Amino acid sequence: MNTTATITTAAARLTEAGYNVTTRHVPRRGSDTTEPLVWARNGSKLATLSGNSDGSVFVSMVIDYGQHGTTFCDGAHLKSVAGIVKRASRFLGEPKAVTK
Repeated sequence: MNTTATITTAAARLTEAGYNVTTRHVPRRGSDTTEPLVWARNGSKLATLSGNSDGSVFVSMVIDYGQHGTTFCDGAHLKSVAGIVKRASRFLGEPKAVTK
């Protein structure tokens, strides 16, 4: 599975699990194409998914991303959708109700 498909599938699974997920397409470095960049939020915790040139997905975890800036907590380079979803959901915790 390519990086774009992996990120898109992981985002769909995080959405199904109840997390507040936002996807944007950003320019891919050294290319005329774009790739998805995903933010999954739960309260004050944020997990981002972005592609790497080696075909893996970088999952970064940020705590306290509000008005006082961000605090980077952890990150991992993963290739499987199951691993990405497991890592992000373990960090984010139980999904909170999404209000619109």
